[in-house]
Amino acid sequence: MLSGTLNFFLDIAEVVLLAFLMYLALNYFVFDLHKVDGDSMLPNLHDSEYLITSKISSKDSYKRGDILIFQYPKNPKKDFVKRLIAFPGEKIQIINSKVIIYNNENPNGFTLEELYLSKSTITDQKAFLREGAVMEIPENEYFVMGDNRTVSSDSRQWGFVPKKNIIGKASTRIWPISAFSILR
Repeated sequence: MLSGTLNFFLDIAEVVLLAFLMYLALNYFVFDLHKVDGDSMLPNLHDSEYLITSKISSKDSYKRGDILIFQYPKNPKKDFVKRLIAFPGEKIQIINSKVIIYNNENPNGFTLEELYLSKSTITDQKAFLREGAVMEIPENEYFVMGDNRTVSSDSRQWGFVPKKNIIGKASTRIWPISAFSILR
């Protein structure tokens, strides 16, 4: 009788240990959980919401407008949540609240359509990117901005995000449950 009870508890311990090891492996290699801290992504993401970050997305497969999680370049111990605006080798400019992108396909530039923002959103200059200035994004670096442009601390203020600082792409909002959604 004792060996049957002991075997039962050993089986449970084995299942719990395997589940824990699987969680650690998935968390380390496949996904991570991040909390939105602050109002820089309003109205699309809110303070204290939780996001699942996909770590398996190739950094070469990111698209303009993706929501990225990255280590803040000025303090890598702090993670930031921002939207990808421009890629390495592109040039960016802000004129009259419009974001203009210059690249090989559009050497004369195009106005970035940001359907995730309201038409009344003001994209103003900050210390790093001044109104009217054209800035080229260096190799292996990205330009990001928060959706709440008037309060967001982003590339306009402190510069580019190195590729090595990118943790992954936010894929799903999981908390609060009422806001559960796949992020596009």
